[in-house]
Amino acid sequence: MKMKKITLICLLGAALQATAQENPNDSTLTRTVVVEHEYAPEIEDARKIDILPPVAPPAVSKKEVAYDLQQRPVVPYATTLSRYDAPEAPARPLPGYVRAGMGNRGRLDLLGRYRARLSDTDRLSLHLLLDGLKSKDDRADGEWNRHDYHTQGGLSYEHDFQGYMLDAAAHLGLRNFNVLPILQGSPLRNQRFTSGDLHLGFRSTDPQRSIQFKGETNLLFYNRAHESATESIGETAIRTLADVSSQLPTEGMRVGLAVQMDNYFYNRPLIDNRTDLSLNPYFALEQGDWQLRAGLRTDWAMGSGKTFYAAPDLRASYRITRRGQLYLQATGGKLANDFRRIERINPYLYIEEEPLRSTYEQLNAALGLRISPTDGVWLHLYGGMQMLTDDLGFRIDPDLTSSAAPAREQWQQGKTRNIYGGGELLWDYRSLVKLNASLLYRSWKDVDDLDLLFYKPTLDARVQIDFTPLTALDVHIGYHHQQREEAAQAASELKPDPISNLYAGATYQLWPGISLYVQADNLLNKKYQATLCSPQEGITLLGGVVFRF
Repeated sequence: MKMKKITLICLLGAALQATAQENPNDSTLTRTVVVEHEYAPEIEDARKIDILPPVAPPAVSKKEVAYDLQQRPVVPYATTLSRYDAPEAPARPLPGYVRAGMGNRGRLDLLGRYRARLSDTDRLSLHLLLDGLKSKDDRADGEWNRHDYHTQGGLSYEHDFQGYMLDAAAHLGLRNFNVLPILQGSPLRNQRFTSGDLHLGFRSTDPQRSIQFKGETNLLFYNRAHESATESIGETAIRTLADVSSQLPTEGMRVGLAVQMDNYFYNRPLIDNRTDLSLNPYFALEQGDWQLRAGLRTDWAMGSGKTFYAAPDLRASYRITRRGQLYLQATGGKLANDFRRIERINPYLYIEEEPLRSTYEQLNAALGLRISPTDGVWLHLYGGMQMLTDDLGFRIDPDLTSSAAPAREQWQQGKTRNIYGGGELLWDYRSLVKLNASLLYRSWKDVDDLDLLFYKPTLDARVQIDFTPLTALDVHIGYHHQQREEAAQAASELKPDPISNLYAGATYQLWPGISLYVQADNLLNKKYQATLCSPQEGITLLGGVVFRF
């Protein structure tokens, strides 16, 4: 009975909630019933959806708009990547230089130089020099067919060992000239000087090393072809120099020792060979505004008369301002009177049987000031005293009254003193105008009364102005004035005329690497002798072309 009730309830529920569809294959005994009802799945935690807080919509607050009213150039929307410019390296100077020119009175000017960089560590330099003159001068004492030519050539080589430098050089020179007619009775009527040298040196170049050194040796030879009527005289010298210094534990302090030895050899048996040795221990200080070097210079002369000299070696400077420096010095040392120095002083005077002793500077004390008061202006003021032993002078024949040139002058040596003072001025205005002026005055005293002061300079004044009126044109004009001491002997009447040389020159660049130049000297047409026995020839002109490659 209970089963029947359950069946009846199911049938009633199906009739209320579903619709039956007949199947054509149904019969009285079999019937297919299809029941369809809604799907309502139970969702877990459905209650939580109803309790979520409401989401408020976002609120936007109004703000004041600030407009940029600055004008800007219009740029395209699409831009390209800017190009890369490597930093410019400083332009290297051209390695080659040749200057060739000619002038009046047979003047000749030739100068060549070439510097080759073989590698990053090797450099080679070559140079050639040829200058001179050939002219005819009618004088009261006879016609003078004057000529004077000087030729020199050489090469040098450097190798960098990364902190050390090796350098070697070789030079050869030749000078041919003749003398005034009044001197033609002397052995110097026609003269020829031959000179040459070989050099080898090695030095440190790294300033950070505690030990610094440099050393070199030189072989020098010199020959005077007509020192007497039939004989020549030759001088060969071996000159060795070394300087070694070491850093002390205190920063900026160093101690060192400089050594120089000169060995002289002569081709005449009556002339003694000699050796000069110099030792110079010193202490150096460089701290802040101070720079100091204090030492002692000692010299020995062995061979022809053994002598010993000593002189101070003191140099001190202090930077008083950013633009000013005050310095003090008390120095001295040997001035070797070898054949080269004699030629520079006066090539027309001959050497007698015995070579000249070396001049020794016992003291050269000076006080000076270097200052730059403003941009482009540099000023140097100085004054001091000099004491010389075995200083060179000329012994003039008392019977000679001609001021043209003495006939029988000879060298002699003695003690001299001089007090000097002067200054230098350099002004540079934007590299367009440059002024360079200097003035030096010396007051001499002949201690031994040997008439050693003849021809020594007393007043020397120089001024030169360089300016660039055009980009391709450089012009300079200058003046040189020098007064010399007169002969002290009353019978001599030798009064050297002062040097008075007004000169000018210009260089014009035609094309890159090619320029023209011109030089004019003694524009005032003054008569003077720049070197004793070598009178000035009046106005001289010289011009030519310059090649840089």
